[in-house]
Amino acid sequence: MSLPLTADQTYSAITLPAATATARTLLTAYAKTITIHVRNTGSTNAITALRYRRYLRDADTVPGPWIAVTASLPIAAGASWEMQISDDCAWEIEVWLTSTSGTTADLSVVGV
Repeated sequence: MSLPLTADQTYSAITLPAATATARTLLTAYAKTITIHVRNTGSTNAITALRYRRYLRDADTVPGPWIAVTASLPIAAGASWEMQISDDCAWEIEVWLTSTSGTTADLSVVGV
C-alpha cells in the first residue's frame, strides 16, 4: 500500500544565469519525509552550488538557517542529484541553485 503524497511539486526548465543564485520555493506541507531532486538539463555547464532553508509555517517571514549541500557537487550537465530528508517537518523549503557558467535545471520535491 502506498501512502498519499503530501508534497509533490516540480519546476521545469529553470534558467540559471552565470554566477547568479536562482531560488525556488517548494511546498512540503509538513511531510515527515521529503526527497529533493535536481536534474541539470543543460548540455555543457555544471550546477556548482546548492543550498536550502525551511519555513515552518505558511506565510512565515522568518526562515530557518541556510543548509549548504556539498555532497555530490558539482552536478554535471545531464546528471541528477537527489537528497532525502527524514523526521523533519516544514511548510515549505526554499532551494537556491547556482551555476558558475550558467545552465538550466529541473527541481522537484515529493514527500509523505
